[in-house]
Amino acid sequence: LRRVPVRNPSGREIVVEMIGTTCNCTRIEPPAFVVPAGGEVDIQVTIDLQLVAAQEKGRPEAPFEVRLSPTIKGFPPNRRTPTWALAGKVKR
Repeated sequence: LRRVPVRNPSGREIVVEMIGTTCNCTRIEPPAFVVPAGGEVDIQVTIDLQLVAAQEKGRPEAPFEVRLSPTIKGFPPNRRTPTWALAGKVKR
């Protein structure tokens, strides 16, 4: 479980409709939220490292990387949204 601050330096509120992930081992709470203009919202990111370790059986260390991609209301479809990467190693 990790608290991740999401900051909005702009002058308009940002509505995050969801955050997609590259691993079904990841849970985001809350799944949707509003970040006020110039404000910050904390989200909780939980990664089930047992699932990651199970995929890499027999190895003393299992590297992992999870990408988080928000869907932002009103964001132009032809522009790339920001993506965050969380990476590390699971040690046995």
